[in-house]
Amino acid sequence: MSNFTFLNTWQAIHDNATQSESSVYSDPRTCCFYARRTLEKAVDWMYRYDVSLSPPYDTNLAALIHEPSFKNNLAGGDYSLSLKPFSKRVIVRCIAIALLAKMKPYKS
Repeated sequence: MSNFTFLNTWQAIHDNATQSESSVYSDPRTCCFYARRTLEKAVDWMYRYDVSLSPPYDTNLAALIHEPSFKNNLAGGDYSLSLKPFSKRVIVRCIAIALLAKMKPYKS
């Protein structure tokens, strides 16, 4: 049973999330790759369908998640999520970059 069955409606996001989940112990580097890919897909979806978000100067993940309308949308409003998920996204992004940049295998 996956922790991401609620994402079935968004197949691309769901597939990447479950791939990340399934490799968390067997291959942490792959897990981080798919966690970041899941985040990218989810953020892209948010920008496509949330009219309150202003597209940033660039379309890379860093620009998207640090754009003020994105951060403000998470911090308040009727559909507030709090800033806790934002900090988790930044952590996932940083770990993924660090692991994927190294040439030697990750040791848990």
